[in-house]
Amino acid sequence: MRALVTGATGFIGNPLVLELRRRGWDVVCVLRGASRPAPGIQCVHGDLLQPESLCFHDIPTGSVDVLFHFAALLPSQESSPERYLLANCVGTVRLLQTAVQLGIKSVVYASSLPVIGTPKNLPITEDHPTNPRHPYHLSKLCGEMACEMSRRTQGLRVSCLRITSPFGPGMSPNSVLARFVDSALRSGNLQWLGSGSRAQNFVHVSDVVMAALLAAETDHPGIYNIGGNETTSMQELARTVARLTPGAHGELNSKGVSDPEEGCRWDVDLTRAASGLKYHPKISLELGLAEYIARLQLGVEMPNWWNS
Repeated sequence: MRALVTGATGFIGNPLVLELRRRGWDVVCVLRGASRPAPGIQCVHGDLLQPESLCFHDIPTGSVDVLFHFAALLPSQESSPERYLLANCVGTVRLLQTAVQLGIKSVVYASSLPVIGTPKNLPITEDHPTNPRHPYHLSKLCGEMACEMSRRTQGLRVSCLRITSPFGPGMSPNSVLARFVDSALRSGNLQWLGSGSRAQNFVHVSDVVMAALLAAETDHPGIYNIGGNETTSMQELARTVARLTPGAHGELNSKGVSDPEEGCRWDVDLTRAASGLKYHPKISLELGLAEYIARLQLGVEMPNWWNS
C-alpha cells in the first residue's frame, strides 16, 4: 500500500506517518519546507496557500492508494478569512482534483467538530446542524462540502473525520491540557474560567491515527465524529491533572474570569464511527494524561510537531 500524506510533520500527521511505516506502507509526504517527518521518507513540495503547487507531477514512481489530508492553516490572530478559505477550502479542492487525476482510491480528510458551532442537540451526532463561529471552522466545513461533492459526483471514496479535542505528545503548549500539566509540574495553581462547568471531549492522538487508518479502508465513506469515550469539565480536568502529578501543591480554583462557553458540553455520539469504521477509542483521558506527565517528569523530549 502507498499513501500520500499532507501535514506529515504535524501533531497528528507525524505519528500517522510513523504508524504507516510501521505497518509496511510506502509513504510520500507533502511538505512546504525542508523538515522531514522521518529519515528516508519520500517527499514532494506542496503548499495549501499555493493550490497550484498541489498537482504533484513529481511524485516518485508508483501509484498512490490513499490520500491522508491532515494539513491545514490553523487558527491564528495573524490569519484572515481569505487565507483560511484559500488554504483549507481551495487547497482541499485542488487536492481532490489531484486525487482523481492520480487514480487514488481513497481520501481521508481531517475536519474539526466545532464546524457545528455551539452544540445545540446532545449528544452531538454527525447530523447536528453546522454553524461555524470562526473563519477557520468555516474553511474546514467548506473542505468537508468539497469532499462530499467529490464523493457524490466523482466516485471518490472520501471520509471526513470531525475530530474533537486531540491530546498527547506534541500537542500545542497553548492547549488547556498542556497548560494545566505545566502548572501542576511547577506546583502552580490550576485555574479554570467561570464555574469550570464547560466540558470537552478529549481524544488521544493515537486513537485519531487509528481512526484515519480505519477510514482509509472502509466501504462506508462519509462524515464521522472522532472523539474519546468521555466528556470532562474543566474542573474535573484540573483535579485529574493534580491527582496524576506527583508533588503538585497548587490551589485549584476559578480564575475569576467569566467563560464565554459557560455550561457548554461537547458530548459526542460515536455510534456512526463504531458502525461504519469499527472505531472504538482505546486511550482514556486519565491514561493518556498519566503517560504525558510521566514523559515530562522523566525529561523525555516532546516532539515539536505543532510548530513544524
